Amino acid sequence: MQLPSAIASGIALGAIYALVAVGLNLIFGVVKIINFAQGALLTLALYAVFELHSTVGLDPYLALPAVAAVMAGIGYLVQTTLVSRVLGKERTSQLLITFGLAMVISNGCLALWGADYRSVTISYGDSVLGFLGVRVTVSTAIAVIGSALAVAFLYLFLHRSRIGTAIRAVAQQPESAELAGINVRRVYAIAFALNLALCLLLIPRIGIEGAASATSAALVIESLLLYRMAARRLGHHVFLMQSGKKK
Repeated sequence: MQLPSAIASGIALGAIYALVAVGLNLIFGVVKIINFAQGALLTLALYAVFELHSTVGLDPYLALPAVAAVMAGIGYLVQTTLVSRVLGKERTSQLLITFGLAMVISNGCLALWGADYRSVTISYGDSVLGFLGVRVTVSTAIAVIGSALAVAFLYLFLHRSRIGTAIRAVAQQPESAELAGINVRRVYAIAFALNLALCLLLIPRIGIEGAASATSAALVIESLLLYRMAARRLGHHVFLMQSGKKK
């Protein structure tokens, strides 16, 4: 039954790309900036999960909520202290600020943890789930389910909450949203924080059970950037088509 398993693997990979594209859409669609520090920030999150597992003995998957909260706070601070300073300026400055941040974080991780590979071993790491001839690993199943739940949560958050409505308003017309009393800078920071928190669900697929180093994890994550850009462009095109139909 190789074909069903291949289809399942394709669906799993597509779910990961979808989650990655959602994060990029959230940043580029709201803040209008490309976050080149995404890979470095998620590498930092990988090391945080590793440290919690190696020092406290906490299960890596149980550590994700705590790490997600911390990374959301870091994302909020990055937006308010760094990115906000280059908003409205030329695109080169916006790209350089996130690229420079990525270099600082990557080299900081290299200085703290070295270039050696680190790995996390869990008892159920090699477990395989089988259903109707389809076999997937536990980490893949968690990543797919987590991606689906993350996208569903983001959709409900953006359409059913006041903050989500403010985010959509700022994404469409930031000037009008500011005239309506919305704190645009705060919305930018919330979008940045949400992006990092949601993208932490990529960790089970990227390296929570495998080896990670200060360079390899960042390279794996940044290798998805071209796919993220293509998916983001497609998502933006679909959004414009839907907006035109509503009008």
